[in-house]
Amino acid sequence: CTIRIMFPVESDEQAIDCKKKVKEALSIL
Repeated sequence: CTIRIMFPVESDEQAIDCKKKVKEALSIL
């Protein structure tokens, strides 16, 4: 999963949370 490479996280939940934050940041831009 590319998310794990960009965001070294310990669990899938953290990866999903990071993905949401990234989408929110991109939508703001």
